[in-house]
Formats: sequence, structure tokens, C-alpha cells
Amino acid sequence: MGIPDGTDLYQDTEFQGVWISNFATASLFSGIIPLTKHLRTKCLSWRSNTRVLQKRQLATIVFADLVGYTAMMQSNEQRAVHMRNAFRQAIEQCTPQHAGRIIQYYGDGCLLLFDSGKVAVTCGMQLQIMFREREIPVRIGMHLGDVTYDDSGAYGDTVNMAARVESFAVEGAVFLSAKVYDEVRNQPEVSCQSLGKFRLKNVPAPMEIYAVSNDGFPVPDPDTLEGKGNRVTSSIAVLAFTNMSNDPDQEFFGDGISEEIINALVRLPELKVAGRTSSFSFKGRDMDLREIGRQLDVSTVLEGSVRKAGNRVRVTAQLINVEDGFHLWSERYDRELEDIFAIQDDIAQNITEKLKVTLLEQHARHPLVTAPTQNVHAYQWYLRGRYFLDQRAHIRQARACFEKARELDDQYALAWSGLAYTHFYEIYFDGKPPLDNFPLVRQAADRAISINPDLAEPYVMKALTSFYFDWDFAEAARQYNKAVSLNPLASDTYRVKAYYHSMIGEPEAGIELARKALDLDPLNINIRLSLAELLYRGRHFEAAISAFRDLVRDFPGLTPARFMLSNSYYFVAKHDEAKTTLEEGVRRLDMPNFYLFTSIALLALMGEPERARDLYGDVLQRYQDRWVSPIARAHVVYCLGDHDAAADLVRQGIAEKDPVLLVLNSEPAWTQHLEEPVVKEFLEEVGLR
Repeated sequence: MGIPDGTDLYQDTEFQGVWISNFATASLFSGIIPLTKHLRTKCLSWRSNTRVLQKRQLATIVFADLVGYTAMMQSNEQRAVHMRNAFRQAIEQCTPQHAGRIIQYYGDGCLLLFDSGKVAVTCGMQLQIMFREREIPVRIGMHLGDVTYDDSGAYGDTVNMAARVESFAVEGAVFLSAKVYDEVRNQPEVSCQSLGKFRLKNVPAPMEIYAVSNDGFPVPDPDTLEGKGNRVTSSIAVLAFTNMSNDPDQEFFGDGISEEIINALVRLPELKVAGRTSSFSFKGRDMDLREIGRQLDVSTVLEGSVRKAGNRVRVTAQLINVEDGFHLWSERYDRELEDIFAIQDDIAQNITEKLKVTLLEQHARHPLVTAPTQNVHAYQWYLRGRYFLDQRAHIRQARACFEKARELDDQYALAWSGLAYTHFYEIYFDGKPPLDNFPLVRQAADRAISINPDLAEPYVMKALTSFYFDWDFAEAARQYNKAVSLNPLASDTYRVKAYYHSMIGEPEAGIELARKALDLDPLNINIRLSLAELLYRGRHFEAAISAFRDLVRDFPGLTPARFMLSNSYYFVAKHDEAKTTLEEGVRRLDMPNFYLFTSIALLALMGEPERARDLYGDVLQRYQDRWVSPIARAHVVYCLGDHDAAADLVRQGIAEKDPVLLVLNSEPAWTQHLEEPVVKEFLEEVGLR
């Protein structure tokens, strides 16, 4: 039951911050009669006619109440009353032994006052031991500060805050405010663990809450706590460090420094870190940090710059509070290039200190940033490769950089992981045949894992290979889950895994994962595109249209979004909009993709087979020197009416391990072709029907 709802402690204007005296409370709560407005008024009238001597002192206020008392009353009233009486008996036995005062009882709880924070904690611990032995479920919370009290009760902000702390406590626990913790932090007989900061109801500033962690005392997961307020999570965005070098080609180096710091910070469970892509989206834009913080939903921002000249590097970094622009920390490093990892670790360590983030035991013993290679030149080639890889349009350059990094250090796991990604992207962006490249993806991913089995990225590549190349869905799931367990905050892993769920017949699970990815990296264009596509595949066409429209508005050159918007229009019978959007996408076309062929196929179904045939021929002619998905082509041919030729293309796709094969079961535009014998036979063979 706790403190009665509707009685905002010491801020109730009718009640004027005063609680009932022990005498009044005893008479009102001799059973379990609630304190009604009428009775409160009577008590106030009684107090106004009685002269009371008020006292003010620095004291520790302790609240304790029975857990689950209301439910107990409903199920077994006699047991509830017995439990409440046993609770009070323990309070009256233990409190005087520690020089405490029982200010009052209220229903299923009580308010105690102690002159010392240390004594209050000792009493609270002793009480919980007694309650545990007597199987009485109780929670306890306390706060230290100025208190005004008299014969009728105690009141003031300290009482209110103690009540708020207690509202978060769980059965068997003793929760302390930061002020109480300061009184016992050096006491060897009392162990405590921080639960983080909480914004308490009607309390302006956040307060850190601690739980007594001695043997036998529960320390709950902070994310599971519920009470009168909410937990405050420290949060940060690490912006791309500005390149101050004379060479513009060194842009990749500043990005790499920022990314390493992000990778270190995301391992800290108490810290919310904005996704890399979202944070880097502000690169080169002169924006107010408050607006950046608002868009990324973070309270602090790390920005900096890097100047590299020969083997020397100068790095500056400043941690800024978004709300007021105050610099929480800043530093300048002038070092040799070989010290770059030590610089990154020092920055990360200073962030944890300034944001009061508690390091896990393994991070307290070791650096947050460890050198992935001892060859700084290999590291530079890797950073350059990541820079190209992230642009998607320079896959060959990325592969060349990773190859160079691997040549300089064959034990560089990240270089091998980068190679796995480039081999995979070459299939989709450079038109490399799957039969050639998927074995290369597997080889590079396996090599990366053999060097560093705790690296999450290569497991994603293994999952993609198991899914699209081996058609082994169970193994793909195991690899995805391994990647998530190693890095649960990697937004792109959730994005890719979302497609897996969509294609095995779990569209809503896919949408949910895509939303999770977007929560982690809210400005990531690839995640936004994936979520829109998964809404389309899940037959949420209106929601998909809205999402695709936003993408086309924000990124006019994003042709896949235009083609999928066209396809979505088709399924809500907006054929004119579908045709117009398709033609606009064709004018901006930079490379063929599955979505374009789907749009051309649907154009044939909208009564324009000749235009569809012309577009189809133009695309094949334009990209005749690269591998083009036989399955994407088969869709157009089916819709143009040549089922035999389409069936041959499907067989070709099966032979070539075309990844688009696994899309058929989830793509709305393919629904009418799923009963084609060759399509049906394949889907049944791999277990998708």
C-alpha cells in the first residue's frame, strides 16, 4: 500500500505539510480505516486548537512499509492485520535500541527519525534482518536533511524526499539517498551500490540513490525500479572530430578517433550513447549544441578536433552540458601517433568520471580503449577503409584499404572483419556474383573470429552467409544472437536481423527490431529506410508511404526509397502516384536494385506493359557488365506474361544462390507468383512454406 495516494507528503495544501500525531493516527487506524478528507479536517481542527512546540534539526528520516499490503488485505484480511501488528512490534523493539524516534504510523507503514545517518542505516539493516527472519515483506528508504517536527508529526522537504526514495525500494532492501550514503561510505560494516540518478516527483534536481549491498540485502536492476519519479540515464553523443590538418584526405582520421571512443562508451550499461551514424550526421553543419542534444535526446556532447602532421598528432576534446553549454571537461593532447589509443582511452575515462558513470569491474581493471593493432600504419589504413565503406559508393576503395591493413598486420581482426563487409557489399552495390563473393565473406569473417572471438561484427557476416547462401536459418539465428550478445547496442545488427524475421514469416518481429535499431540510432538513414521497407513488407502500406515520403523529402537522391514508395502506392490503388514516382526514380537511377525491378513489374500490371518492357530493356543494357539478380528480372518477366522465361530465370537464381530468393515470401508484389511451380517448390524445399 505504501504512503496513501492523494497525500503528497508535506506539499498537500489542505493538509499544510503536517501529519497526524501518534495519538490521532492510532485512533484513526486502529483497524485499517483510510484517512478521509473529513477526518483530516477534524485532525487539522484539533491541531489548530492545541499549542504544539515545534523543533527543527538536521536528521535522517526513515520510511518503512509493508510490501503488497493492499493485495494481502483483499485476499486475507486477518493475516494482513496480523502482519501489520508484527511489523509495528519489530519497529517498536528495534528503533529505541538505536536512539531513534517513532514519529508516527500510517496504515501499513511508519516514519522514523534519527540524529545520525550512520545509526539510521544500522537500524534499517537490523530491521530488515528481523523482518526477513519473521517473513515480513518490508521496504525501507531514507534521506538526511533539515526536519521540522512536533507532537503531531514531521514535515519539510527532507520528509518528502525520504518518501520518494522509499517508493523505489523493493522487498528486503534498504535504499539511501546520496546524503545518507555520504555518512556511511567509509564505514567498513556497510556496503552500498549506486542505482543511478533519479528525478523524484516534485524534487527539482536529480538525486542519486544507493542500495545497501551487504550479504542478504537485495540490489535490484535499476531499470526495473518503479516509484514516484523516474530514473535519469546519463547520455552522450560523440560528434565526428573535425579535421584540422592541411590534408583534406585525413578526414577519415578524426572519424576514426570518434568511433573508437563511441565503441568504448557503448560497453558501459549506465551510459546511453547516441549511435555513430546519427552523431556523425551533424558533421560539417554549424548547429547549436542544444538542438543537436534535442535531436539525439542526450544531455551531453563530446566534440573535438584532430591535427595530424607526420608522426605527430594533436587532439583536442571538450565535454559539454547541452542544457547550459557549460564545459564539463576539456583537454589537449600533443603526442606521437603511436599514442593515439592511449589518448582515446584517456578521453573515455574522463567522460565516465565527469558523468559519474560506474565502471564494470573488468573496465575498472583495464583500459576502455585497447589497441586493436600494434601497427599504427595498419590502423590508419583500416580507418580509411571504414571511411569508404560507410559511404557505400566506394566499396572497391574500402576493400583495397582493408587489404593493405591486413598486409601490414595479419593478426588485425578488424581489418579481416572489414574485408568480410566489403565482400558482402560488393554483391549488392558492385554487382559481384553471390557464388564468388559469399565464400569470401565467410573466409574473412572466420579469420576475424579466430583472432578475436569477442568481436561482434564478423558474426553478423556469418549470419548473412548462413541465411542467404547456405539457406540454414537456424544457424543464421545462432550467429545473429551471438552478435547481439557481444554488442547489444549495435543498431545495425538489429536492422539486419529484422530482415531475417520478416523473411521467415515473422513480419511484426522484424518491425519491432527495426524500431529498436532506430531508437539506438534515430537519424540513421539506412535504419529509416529498412523500417519503412519492413512496414511495406508487413502490409502496413499507409505507414510505409508516410515513412518513404519523409525519406524522399530528406534525401532526394535515395532512389530505393522512391521505388518502394511507388510500390506502396500501387497497393493502396494510387496508380498515378505510383507511375510518377517510378519515373522520377528512373531519372535519378545510379545502379539497378531489386526495388526498381519490382516497380517495373507493377507498372506492367497497371496497364503499361510496353513502358515496362522498355524500362526493363534499358536497365539490362545499361548494366550489362555486372551481375543482375535473376529473381528480380523474373518478376518483371512474370508480369509481362512470359511464364516459361520467368521460370528459367528463377532456376538460374537458385543455381546462382541469388539472395533475392529469400525475399519472395515476404514481398507483397510476389504474392501472385508464389504458386508458380518452380517458386513453390523452392520455398517448400528451404522451409519457407
